Formats: sequence, structure tokens, C-alpha cells
Amino acid sequence: MPIVKRFVCFALIWLVLSRGEPGGWVAGLLAAASATAASLWLLPPGRVRADILGFARLVPGFLYRSLRGGIEIAWLALHPRMPIDGGWIAYRTALQDGTQRNIFGSEMSLLPGSLLAGGDEDVLYVHCLVGRDRVVRQLGDEEARFAAAWRPAVDGRDG
Repeated sequence: MPIVKRFVCFALIWLVLSRGEPGGWVAGLLAAASATAASLWLLPPGRVRADILGFARLVPGFLYRSLRGGIEIAWLALHPRMPIDGGWIAYRTALQDGTQRNIFGSEMSLLPGSLLAGGDEDVLYVHCLVGRDRVVRQLGDEEARFAAAWRPAVDGRDG
């Protein structure tokens, strides 16, 4: 039941933000209902759902690659010759769901040296600051790790 799960999540967020003040419950319920309706309209339930443990397994590697990439980009930017090899990549993704592609693209933009600039169907347009071949390999590796964090929805819908 995606509606109930989303409503509960938004209500809990309101509860935390309002510090549980009883005077905010009516507004909180209205805000949670509005946020639930908006989320269902903007992000309808799909064929897959996030696996929380799968995403938790992504965090350490993501943080490591972000740190390593940040150091590398700083070195490139501060190097006297600035050996930056920027360019564009049209990366064809195997991720089937629009939600998955959007989150994956956002994750890629958080990694130093790459920036998602848009997409069409199954192609993501990425600007990179280092060698294109290397970035394509990194995107493929990261996509495989990312895809493993999703599972088919039991009832054909996500939550």
C-alpha cells in the first residue's frame, strides 16, 4: 500500500520537525496528506522498490569514491598544467524504471568530476572532467552496484 507507507513517512517527518507538539498535529496531518498526494502524482508507484539494506551497502563505497574523486579533481584543478580532459558522454543505461534512472543520475552528479546534464529515454548525458573511457567504465560499475539495490515490487507497485 504505497499511499499508507508514504503518508506514514511524511507524518513521521512532520512529527520530528514539529518536535511532537500537539498544536501542530492538525497541520501535520494536512501537510502529510498533501505531500502524499503530491508524491503519488510526481512519483507514481513503479515496478520496483528500493531495498534499504541494498542502499545501505552502497554508502561506504559511495563515500570512498566521493572522497577519492574529490581529491583527484582538486589535484587536477590545482596542477600547474591543469590536465583536465573534459567532455560529454551519452551513457546508455540498462535501468528500466524512470525513478531508478533519475536517482542514479543524481548520484552520479554527486561524484566529483561528473555531472548529469539531462537524458532521453535510456540515455543519460554526462559531462565529465577526466577521460571519457574511464568515466564510462566507472558509470557501468556504479550502475551495476546501484541496480543491485532494487528489487521487483511484490504486488507490482512500490512504496
